[in-house]
Amino acid sequence: MLFIRSLIFNVVFYIHMIMWLVVCIIALPFPKAMTRWVMVSWAHQVPYLLKWICNIEIEARGLHNIPDRKLLVACNHQSFLEIILLAKYLKFPIMLFKVSLGRIPAFGWALYKLRFIPIVRGGRAKTIKFIVKESKSRILHNGQVMIFPEGTRVTPGEVVKLKQGVIAIYEALHLDCLPVAQNSGLFWARNSFMRYPGKVIIDFMPMIDKDLEREKFTEQLHSTMMTKKVELEQEGFRADTPPPAPEKAKWIEAAKNQTIIIKDGQIKIDGIITKID
Repeated sequence: MLFIRSLIFNVVFYIHMIMWLVVCIIALPFPKAMTRWVMVSWAHQVPYLLKWICNIEIEARGLHNIPDRKLLVACNHQSFLEIILLAKYLKFPIMLFKVSLGRIPAFGWALYKLRFIPIVRGGRAKTIKFIVKESKSRILHNGQVMIFPEGTRVTPGEVVKLKQGVIAIYEALHLDCLPVAQNSGLFWARNSFMRYPGKVIIDFMPMIDKDLEREKFTEQLHSTMMTKKVELEQEGFRADTPPPAPEKAKWIEAAKNQTIIIKDGQIKIDGIITKID
């Protein structure tokens, strides 16, 4: 039954997306607000498909922490789902995307129409410089720049260091940072066909001030985001019918009822240092 539900969802999801891309093509000649309406409408409908077909519920916490002004949004990255959820809940999202995605007909046109930022490969320094330059021109009208500080999708259970890009952008834009954590990878895993029932939680946490020094910002963002991410993964494993634990998340499954804190590069379970990041 799980395989059948996953099959139905994947077929319906991509047909649904193609239908909205057709609507997007129609909207492209009109002002950007029309294309944004298409994106947000699609993002609002995907959770219903997940609920009806896969019995996956979406819970958003801390929505009151999202302001109506420009800021930097930093979220852990596990699957395609959190991109959809961020598009749904953020008021003025500015996403970063690979240049290759911009070459996809209709989809890529929409990315450029919405003035999202293509990531130009060419060395870390050159890439960061380009992102900062483009971000500055897009935040003039309350733009909310989204970045995944881990740099790529990470399997649940992994605790990795943050890339330098988020730190450079934080310093260059001088914006408050909204940390976001979620556990979507337990139910919609990277490169996986299966969709496991359960509750996906996305948590928008209190703002990190824009005036922190580099080291303090890095530690606060890493500790806040990673500790909450692990907490949400623990919550997923405490469900009556938990999803299967990836190999790298088995330590979290085993400690699902214990207190896990990540700080200063250390992972503490009930106050005992068990792992160094």
